[in-house]
Amino acid sequence: MIYHVAPFADNAGDIVIVDACQKLFSRIDPDIMEIEDWREDKRNYDHARAVFVGGGGMFIPDTKRNNNSGWRWNITPQQMRTIKPPIIVYSVGYNRFRGQEDFIPRFKESLDQLIPQAAFFSVREGNSIGRLEPYTVHTGLIKWQPCPAQFGGILYREIIKKPLSPYMVFAPAMDRQNLRGDISWLVPALRYATVCGWKLKVAGHIACDKEIIKLLDGIDYKFIDLHGKPAKEILQFYANADLVIGMRLHSLLIPFGFGVPIIPIVSHDKIEDWLMDIYHPEWGVDLQQYKINEQLMFRIDNYEHQVDLPIRDALWSVTMTNLQEIQRIVL
Repeated sequence: MIYHVAPFADNAGDIVIVDACQKLFSRIDPDIMEIEDWREDKRNYDHARAVFVGGGGMFIPDTKRNNNSGWRWNITPQQMRTIKPPIIVYSVGYNRFRGQEDFIPRFKESLDQLIPQAAFFSVREGNSIGRLEPYTVHTGLIKWQPCPAQFGGILYREIIKKPLSPYMVFAPAMDRQNLRGDISWLVPALRYATVCGWKLKVAGHIACDKEIIKLLDGIDYKFIDLHGKPAKEILQFYANADLVIGMRLHSLLIPFGFGVPIIPIVSHDKIEDWLMDIYHPEWGVDLQQYKINEQLMFRIDNYEHQVDLPIRDALWSVTMTNLQEIQRIVL
């Protein structure tokens, strides 16, 4: 039995992560159970083959805030020590924003217990290993595991591009505006795209993304609410797109995995880190960048070059190597 410990997902990106992880892990053992809160779950894990910890950007101080770990897995170091099966920490994201409050001291204690205890400990972006250096002396034990959400074209071969009229997706991120920057700077470039003939669809990943509507007066678009939708519906939406301008990491990972051109809008270091992982830092447009609209319009006019399936396949090879190591641990 494998237990997959993941926070409840209604964010469109997290829904895809959990589904993609389950597809991957089922290659080892199809019997996977999802658990949201370790403290509230009363089952005995002593006879499990492994405890999987994953589910996206779990290293963040203020989501599922708690004093037990300082991050999203709400468990004390003492409780962690009592876990007998191997712990697999899988593709966990470092999600602390630029200028955001630091982690509480308990975070360091949690990492210093978990990293050496885990049989396999991996982060979502390679650069996250360096970002964790201030919090643990065990960074030499951390591996890199690319996010499974970017392998849609491999894991979901039943999802193919349908013959629809071409459309562009803009996926805003309307949470934590004080830490991201002024999103209104992007509006003239979106208007430019529609004038150039693009059919614009604006995708909401979480409930507050609907706030973007207030900024889009006078632009012809359709709002698509992906919040809480099934994974395959989200995947199909992005697979059918011809271009995606994304502020959320998974609004970029998902189309990237299907070979859809992307224009990343950088308002969080994790997107910059991912672009380094795929050797395309030049694809990104920083929200704080000088003359951002000129940069964005240029990329809209030259979007065909912002796709790289061979790199996706290279990341898949890393994933398969890691999965073989995990299989040796749990079987």
